[in-house]
Amino acid sequence: LQCLSSAYHLYGPECIVGSFNGGKDAVVIMHLMRAAHAKYYHDQIAKQQISNGPYPNIVRPRAIYFESNDEYPEIQHLVRTTVSDYNLEMLSFDSKFSFWDALKILVDGHQPRQMAFVLGTRTADPNSKTQGLFAPSSEYMPPFMRLNPALYWSYGQVWHFLRLFHLPYCSLYDEGYTSLGTIHDTLPCPALARPQGGYWPAYMLSDWDQERAGRIPKKKKKKDNDDDVKRKLMTPAAATASGDDASKESESTTSAATTETNVKVEGDTNQNHQVNGDNGDKLSEGDESSYRTDDDATALQKTAGLIIIGDEILKGLTPDTNTQSAAVAFRLKNVLLSRVVVVADEMNEIVEEINRMRKEVAVIVTSGGVGPTHDDVTMYSVGTALASELVIHEEMANFLLQKMGAQGNGDAELSDAQIKMATLPRNSKLLYLAGKDQCKAESACTHFTEF
Repeated sequence: LQCLSSAYHLYGPECIVGSFNGGKDAVVIMHLMRAAHAKYYHDQIAKQQISNGPYPNIVRPRAIYFESNDEYPEIQHLVRTTVSDYNLEMLSFDSKFSFWDALKILVDGHQPRQMAFVLGTRTADPNSKTQGLFAPSSEYMPPFMRLNPALYWSYGQVWHFLRLFHLPYCSLYDEGYTSLGTIHDTLPCPALARPQGGYWPAYMLSDWDQERAGRIPKKKKKKDNDDDVKRKLMTPAAATASGDDASKESESTTSAATTETNVKVEGDTNQNHQVNGDNGDKLSEGDESSYRTDDDATALQKTAGLIIIGDEILKGLTPDTNTQSAAVAFRLKNVLLSRVVVVADEMNEIVEEINRMRKEVAVIVTSGGVGPTHDDVTMYSVGTALASELVIHEEMANFLLQKMGAQGNGDAELSDAQIKMATLPRNSKLLYLAGKDQCKAESACTHFTEF
């Protein structure tokens, strides 16, 4: 609510629009937005009463909805009833209308004032990445601010909020669906399957990491070059809005007044707007949290395992701080960390864990045991587990020599300890964490071995 209160202060209610597609997260942000909307006008009226000034011109909470031919009827029903029950002003764009054009119509129509869109994005969503409560739109999109008031909410908090305040939500959630997409990519969550048949309701899910388990991964289309994609997005298709006067339709992207003229008004009381257009892909792909601006929003998540190596961890001599750091980094990259194991500096144990984990995850990260001392056996263990002989890695050896030179050491030969650090499995590749040239000075590199 503080996020939304600040947004109403900065942008005003006329320039704030909620993205409402009927999913549970969208329901949450819509009712938070209604509360902030009411609080804003309550405070404005109180100020006017004190100053004996005129009352503010009150507008209704505004929402935007992108229609889809693949939408669940239950979602469409919830959207219609919510708009009616809570007296929302709904702007609805049909499935043929370009998202770029739709957003440009709204943004251009409010110039010179800036617009803000309230989204249901949460950190558990694949597209959240490094977004904050306030997140500017991407460079290739029209300029607007994304508001994420529920960004740090958990799955459990979403359901606690909805049920505590008896807020209406889509009936599919009571049938075991936990994350809603389209009719083609959404199934009930398998973790909610009942032994006697059927599914428990979504709010009974105990393992919140299974929220998207019912979503069917989409097949990735062949990607264009990133620059080509941006050029396409920056060249909007000609938009046409529905209406009786065809001569006015071509002007729908030029001004707010034209936009209002060309919308189809559904009903005399609600004044909700139905906008039609030529073409374009659906930005949200039916996802419940909000529309998506990232190419990998619905990509299949990679899985990772983390092996923490060190007797000092097991003996309590050193705290393990790497697990949390790794978990945060994986989450920001949409990688599911599914297993974390702490093992001793014992080669057989490390080999056994690598072989077990490689059957379960796509990426294994090890932490510890790669130094020059006698108990650093990680490299030997990795080589053994992957049947890759250890060799002196030329690039790593050169890196160490350059590092020594950067520190003023005149020796041109590696010490025994450095030889051990340069001895890696044959198919290892170095990764420079800050760029190769910079890493040469800072000694910030790591390596990986394919399996």
